[in-house]
Amino acid sequence: MTAIDPALEQIVVAHIRKGKKDLMGLAILTLAFAALPFILGIAQKNLGAGRIVMGLILIAIAGLLFWNSKKDPATHPIFTLLRDRPKDVVWVYVSTTRQGAGTVSSQVMLVTIDKRKWQVNAAIGNEQELLQAIARALPWATIGFSPDLEQKFTANPESLRR
Repeated sequence: MTAIDPALEQIVVAHIRKGKKDLMGLAILTLAFAALPFILGIAQKNLGAGRIVMGLILIAIAGLLFWNSKKDPATHPIFTLLRDRPKDVVWVYVSTTRQGAGTVSSQVMLVTIDKRKWQVNAAIGNEQELLQAIARALPWATIGFSPDLEQKFTANPESLRR
């Protein structure tokens, strides 16, 4: 068990909190959509079982998003990895999802010797801050992504340990 550098912990928590704010917004948006089947059903005087079920499913999803947004960032699995198994991490890179012209989400991926991928959401536009903080804490890990690194990792994960 290794202590986590307080500066790294502070940066990771800040990125997790940003992601949790995004989850809260998504929960509110989902609740608004959950109201639509009920509003339309009442307006059309035809609530129906399908609309009720759809509304209840959306309410349940909103509840899960809200619950997850309220969890303590310190319980994020990334801290377990960084505290208990930091030497298992051999590769760290940013993974970005784009839709159209914009970035939808960014994560910093920590990949372990057993080929498991651990991710922490990164605030869009500040991915490099999180990546560099993790890189300083894990100097033996390869930093960055390329198809060549992916091939090397697939063939022999240990080859990415510096």
